[in-house]
Amino acid sequence: ARGGDLAAGDLAGLRALRHELREFHRLAQALEDVPVRAHALSLEARFSVRLLEQQSPEEAALDLEEAAASASEALRLFGLAGQVTPALEPRWILARCALLRSDLDAAEGHYAELAEAAEAVGRPAWRERGLLGLIGLARERGSLFEAEERLEDLASFRSPETCWSLAREVAAQMVLTDDGVAALDWLERYPPGELDGELAAVERGLDRAAGEWRQLVSAAELRSGQVLKARERMDRQGLNGQLMPFDESDGTSQLIRAAIYLGSNEPALALKLVRELRGLSTTAISHADRLSLEGRALLELGRSADAIAPLEEALNASRAKGAASTVTARMSIESGSRVGEWLGLSAVETLGRAYAESGSPLRAAALFEWVHATGLTRLECESRLLGLAAGSELGYLTWMVGADRTMAVYVRPDGLSVAFPIPLGRRALSRGIERLRDSVTTAGAKDQDPAWQELGAELFSVLFPEDLRIAIGERRDDGARLVLAPHGVLERLPFEALSPFKGGRPLGISTALSVVTTLRPADGLGPALDGRTARWMALGAPVTTRFDALPGAKQEIEQIGRLHPRWNGLTGHEMTRRALEEALTSRQPLHLATHVAQIEDGSGARSVAPFGFVVSDDQIITAREVRALGPRLPLAVLTACGSAEGTALDGLSVRGLAQMMLACGTRTAIVTLWPIQDEAARRASVRLHAALLGGADPAEGTRRAREFLWKLGAPPSEWAAYRTLE
Repeated sequence: ARGGDLAAGDLAGLRALRHELREFHRLAQALEDVPVRAHALSLEARFSVRLLEQQSPEEAALDLEEAAASASEALRLFGLAGQVTPALEPRWILARCALLRSDLDAAEGHYAELAEAAEAVGRPAWRERGLLGLIGLARERGSLFEAEERLEDLASFRSPETCWSLAREVAAQMVLTDDGVAALDWLERYPPGELDGELAAVERGLDRAAGEWRQLVSAAELRSGQVLKARERMDRQGLNGQLMPFDESDGTSQLIRAAIYLGSNEPALALKLVRELRGLSTTAISHADRLSLEGRALLELGRSADAIAPLEEALNASRAKGAASTVTARMSIESGSRVGEWLGLSAVETLGRAYAESGSPLRAAALFEWVHATGLTRLECESRLLGLAAGSELGYLTWMVGADRTMAVYVRPDGLSVAFPIPLGRRALSRGIERLRDSVTTAGAKDQDPAWQELGAELFSVLFPEDLRIAIGERRDDGARLVLAPHGVLERLPFEALSPFKGGRPLGISTALSVVTTLRPADGLGPALDGRTARWMALGAPVTTRFDALPGAKQEIEQIGRLHPRWNGLTGHEMTRRALEEALTSRQPLHLATHVAQIEDGSGARSVAPFGFVVSDDQIITAREVRALGPRLPLAVLTACGSAEGTALDGLSVRGLAQMMLACGTRTAIVTLWPIQDEAARRASVRLHAALLGGADPAEGTRRAREFLWKLGAPPSEWAAYRTLE
């Protein structure tokens, strides 16, 4: 009990208590009272972990295994005594030990067990600790959608008015997803206060929470572009308006100050400050954020070669998860890039810029793909993108979008690469993309409304390098292949509608585009499609009462069936849940013509992919169910309306139905970026399959389908919706 009154930095007091507990446990070993021994071991392990978290990872390794062994033994003894509630503490300690070992999988297991056990015995405070740990782990991995799911779990039994931990994590999530304005509004509504009984019960708990609130407010101001406000707050504005200067001994506050200096175009001051922070304990400072800010400052000072080392170290620290700052219950805001925007990928864009300015643009491209890839090393990503570039006539183009700027790298088919900076960040690009989408989806026939063409030409000139523009001009009408790797907000851009030349054919008409958002191991993909011999499963036009009928989808499947000698089409009442599940697990190419439904859970919370495929009898197969089925198909043609839609998260690709199928190993998906007319979908699908039967690959088949509609005079809302994802 005395340990709860010790300040976090009272190392001497913690060591004395740990010594007393070890002596007590030695004496208690002869007792038959197992719970007493278990409590002593659990408390000893808890104090040991608190001590270890004050040290560097190297120092911590000396006593770490002993602390973990004590917690494991306490857990075993509580199990022998049949006690569940006291066993919650050693589970929590084991999770923290796993984090100190940089073993995220073990930490996740312990936190999940803690949350589950605490829920079973009705201990919300311990369940909260488990969920906070899982939220932090998800953010460490860059899985913001998973963090959001855990936040929903926490919100199911805690309220932001009375739980600062919940309010804090929701605000951190908003900052990480680049919604600084919403975060500011949220923090104004839900500051920490005495209604949170746990804060009030801990010595200086409210002061600590006030510091967290202020740091988050500053980060939100930086994210929303309010640098002057953030600078004013450095020296005066605190919780509830009181005067509260930055604590010079608080590393996180100093990091925010350095970030504000960078935002104010004072990189020399920022560099001086972050270098002064090198000696601070990692519990008071995020190691990765400090290194990231140091690299950014060096880059702004024109020292690109010097910037690589700290930025690489920051990346390694973030990936290794070894920083001791990630161990506390506050881990998700300490390691969640309140300052350095690490998970927002601004630091990755910065490292790519450092590589490019140092003469290594190909390393920048491999870096961009690696942070989005699953199961691939950087060298493997470099090899894969070089292969994709060599296999296309026009090469490979990738982008990394940061908060304030974007870096692009173009890799030619011969392997030569060039990087170019784009002075636009997430907010500016998002506005331009949404304007183009609105213009394209509301435009009339191709020659009646030039507004979308002007916007498309403007974005093309900004996003595409001169070398590629020249190459496209030389082969503008022969269906040359081009691989695009957009990330973040650029995934929503209808590249197919961009206008390379005034009055010329749009990019999606003249060029066979393949869009790659995540490089995947080749051995985990479905077989390559041979359109001339493939046996197809086709489902569509379900019978429902909740959704509009799709007579064009029925005609589409029947008409394509007359072309195909190997076509199994199921429509109407035959399009059942079971039929679609069998098709998704069949390893055959699939053609699906149905509605995509948005799923509401009644809480207003957003899930990872709130969409599903509609089948007959008003049933829906959700994205989560699709993921569980694990489809590894050669090709999925998803003419369902808006099948490319999903939850857009910064630092990850869009999460939706098509992306779930690709993540499971489906090799290629042909999708629609937004809902399209039934008749246009029918015409495009027939043309697509005619091309596939003639030997065209999916990207070329999709181009011919777009071209067919374009030549018929269809508006861009119909033909520009089609995309090939690989």
